[in-house]
Amino acid sequence: MAKVTVEAGDIEYGNGVCTKCGHIQDGCEPDARKYECEECGEAAVYGLEEAILMGLVELGDGAEDELMNLM
Repeated sequence: MAKVTVEAGDIEYGNGVCTKCGHIQDGCEPDARKYECEECGEAAVYGLEEAILMGLVELGDGAEDELMNLM
């Protein structure tokens, strides 16, 4: 599967991303790993920060600036 691209609007504290279907899911710890996806049911949701550090996602336009604003 290709990497999921995270857009600027997806960058919020508590968001996670499913590495299988690309769904952005709220209620995730920043270091979440393998949470169940509420969209596809796979245990493939990672906290946004964790997914970025692990190289599981790519940052789309403006996403890096949004990420820096969280810090």
